[in-house]
This record gives sequence, C-alpha cells and structure tokens, in this order.
Amino acid sequence: MANRGLEYLVDFASHVDFVLLESCFTLAGQLRKPADSEWAMDLLNVGKAINPKLQGLAIDYIPRAATQSTANNRGELLPSQEDFIAQIRELHAKHWLMSCVSTEDLQSVPGF
Repeated sequence: MANRGLEYLVDFASHVDFVLLESCFTLAGQLRKPADSEWAMDLLNVGKAINPKLQGLAIDYIPRAATQSTANNRGELLPSQEDFIAQIRELHAKHWLMSCVSTEDLQSVPGF
C-alpha cells in the first residue's frame, strides 16, 4: 500500500504487511514542513495500532546533480547531497521506517 491512499490504511491495515511512504519527508529537493510528514506518520501509527506487524518503507528523493560518472555509470554524490541524505535517513530512523533515498522516482522504470 502506498501513501497516495494512506488515508484508507485503516481499512486495509490488517491485510497488508508494508506501507510505502513516498516523498513524505521531501518535496522538490527540500525537506517538507514537519506538519506534512506528521500527517503521514499519524496515519501509519493508526495502521500499526490495527496491525502491529505493519512496517513502513520510506522513499524520498534528492535532486540529481551534474557530476562526473564513475565506472559503474553512476554519478558521485556531492557533499551537500550526502548531508541531505543523512538528514533524510535520520528522519526515517526517528520513525522506525525502512529507508530509501533515490534520484529516480517510481513513475518510470530505471534504465540498465
């Protein structure tokens, strides 16, 4: 289940094992206002009250920076990106969420 229907989690919490929380902590390359993230965390906590085994998986996005490519065809992270990722992961950990930070959104299939 993904956060696009998070307000319906109460109806499905007993039937799902994981909830995908997409962009709950970032928006347009910036941290969201705390109240925005708390809305999602409150709904997740309602779901966890129904299903204590329910786990949240947070995926947030950082902007892709223009960097030199490495041998594996991935760009290196800038120090500012590394700092931003650390901030995001701290927020994920604060809420006991599995954590993913990416430059690729879920609207497309990544290239190989």
